[in-house]
Amino acid sequence: MGTAGPKEQRKIVVLVAEDDADNRAVLVLMLEVAGFLAEGVTSVAEAHEAIPRVRPDVLVADYSLEGGTAADLLKGCAAADRPLVCILLTGFAPENVDAAGFDVTLTKPITPSALVEAIRTRAVPSAAT
Repeated sequence: MGTAGPKEQRKIVVLVAEDDADNRAVLVLMLEVAGFLAEGVTSVAEAHEAIPRVRPDVLVADYSLEGGTAADLLKGCAAADRPLVCILLTGFAPENVDAAGFDVTLTKPITPSALVEAIRTRAVPSAAT
C-alpha cells in the first residue's frame, strides 16, 4: 500500500517593481518570508521584460519608477498571458496618483500584514508550467 502525500500547492508568484533598492529588497524578503515567490525589478522596462519570464500572479508596484509610473507599467502589461492582481504602493496622496487599473492601493508606509492580506485575499496561484 503506497503512501501518497498531499500535492504540493504552487506558491503565488509576485513581481515587485520598486526603484529604491532598499525598499525593493525589504519587500521581496517580506514576501518570501510570508511564503510567496518574489522577484524585484527597478524600472518600467525591466518589469515589462520580466512579466513573460516570471509569469507573476501579482504585480506590486511603487508609483514612481525609473522610466515612468506604475500607471505606465500597467498600460504595457499586455505581455502577461493572464490577468494579474495589481497592487499599487504610493507615498503620494490618493488624489495625486492614477490608480486606474489597480486592484488595491496601499499608502506608504505599509505594514507587512496589509500587503500580505491584499495578496492572499485576491491572488490565486496559476497552474504550474
